[in-house]
Order: sequence, then structure tokens, then C-alpha cells
Amino acid sequence: SDTAAALRYGELLRLLVERWREGWRDPALPFLLVQLPGYGKASRWADWPALRAQQAAVAASTPGCALVVTIDLGEHDDIHPREKRPVGERAALAARRHVYRDANAHSDGPRLVDAGREEGHLRVRFASHGPLATSDGAAPRGFTWTEPGGSPRQLEGARLEGAELLAPLPSEGTFLLRHAWANWPDANVRDADGLPLAPFETKIVP
Repeated sequence: SDTAAALRYGELLRLLVERWREGWRDPALPFLLVQLPGYGKASRWADWPALRAQQAAVAASTPGCALVVTIDLGEHDDIHPREKRPVGERAALAARRHVYRDANAHSDGPRLVDAGREEGHLRVRFASHGPLATSDGAAPRGFTWTEPGGSPRQLEGARLEGAELLAPLPSEGTFLLRHAWANWPDANVRDADGLPLAPFETKIVP
């Protein structure tokens, strides 16, 4: 229900974490934040990508919080995915890594490190456990670019090299590069453990 007012969600989530830690008298009480999955029948007022971004920002900026990415575990026509086990398994893996400090638990999945121009190409680097691949063997999907005031367009010609994505530079000007930036995204990039690349948005400048 908060997707219609997604931009204030981060503030509310931070307050929830603070109040629960105060109530339990434990300033280091760990939190696992399960990010919204994909959903295909969200209303036209709902902004699921923006709310996912708020969840990711809180997890990244709040000590003791970890993000559990479930972008690939949603269902097009059911806001409550029927398959709960994979969500629970990813949350348990995150707990092993971030709460119990198990260095062998690779729970985070691939995340954006940086992106920029390089000799006429776009190069995007990720933190990843092992090389990136696609879940279906096809070319990488789920990446869009948007010029100021324009509409999103699919990033063409992208390919994976290790933990990087390379593509022909789509514009000489400033643009936003996004991944899985839709209520129901079609994205297929995974790490060596099968965990999906997290949604992201970043600005590419000349």
C-alpha cells in the first residue's frame, strides 16, 4: 500500500528500525529488509521501483540492516507470491552472512559498483560472487537508458564479461541507466549462485 507514496517510505522504514531497537533496548538489533518482488498488476499510481530503491537505500545506510533481493520471485497476477520457501532461504542466507558473520554465505547477490564511459562504450562494474551470466543463456535483459525528459529505451548490444557489463554507448549526453526498473521487470542477469542482479539507477554524464 506504500507504493503510491514511495518517496516517503525510506523515512518511515528508518523510524521503524529506530523504534524497534529502542523498544528492545538493543541499538544493534539486526534487520533483514526483504525487497519488493516483481508484480505485474500494480495500479498505475504504484511506483514499485521507487519503493525498492528506498528499501535499498535504507539497507545501505543503516548499520545492521541487510537487503534481501527478491526481484525474480514475484508473480505477475498475485501480489502475495505463493512460493515462500525461496524468499525464506534467501533471508536465512542473509542472516548467516550479516548476523552470524559466516564468510562462506554469499547472500548479497550482484550489486552495482560504478558505471561510466570508456572509449565509446558503456562499462558497468558489479560486486559479484563469481562471473555474471544470464538465467536463460540469452543476452542480458532488463537494462534501460533515459535521456532528460525522455522515455526509457532498452539498452542494445549489451554483453557480460566477468563481473562487468559492456554495451555500445547509447548517447553522447547525460542519461539515466537503470536495471529492473519496472513493477514487473524482465531481467535475467545472475551471479554464480543464481542470485539476481539487484535493481539500480545511476546517472551517466559526459
